[in-house]
Amino acid sequence: MAVDGVIVRADALSRAGQGDPALLSDLAKYATVLAAGYLETAVEEVILEYGRRSQDRRISTFLEERMRRFNNPARSRILDVLLAFDSNWQRTAKIYLHQSATHTLALESIMSNRHEIAHGGSSLVTLSQIATWITDVEPVVQFLWLLVLTT
Repeated sequence: MAVDGVIVRADALSRAGQGDPALLSDLAKYATVLAAGYLETAVEEVILEYGRRSQDRRISTFLEERMRRFNNPARSRILDVLLAFDSNWQRTAKIYLHQSATHTLALESIMSNRHEIAHGGSSLVTLSQIATWITDVEPVVQFLWLLVLTT
């Protein structure tokens, strides 16, 4: 994941004593935007893979078009996409996200900070925070793959 490289390079700068605070802050913001992009792409890929496995080109084409408009994969948007397919998927995901408060908080933190950054707001996100959020949100992506592609 590209965001990992940004965090590693920023950490190296900081450890070498070359970590200008403004630069590290900008790198944390950049890493946040990359993490949000990763989440968006991951959700898209889960849904597109579901379409590919249907072996009906019409379904794949429809999903490709619909997922082009999918962005900002916050909790509510992910649940909406799942509901469009299967209310059981949405129900299962709601339970998972409710029981996995750390994962949900990471997802929402990435997306809310990305929103602030993208719209010129002030985000105080740090490299340490974004690194933790990325680790904490990865199980959500894995859960979605399992939910959609094995049920």
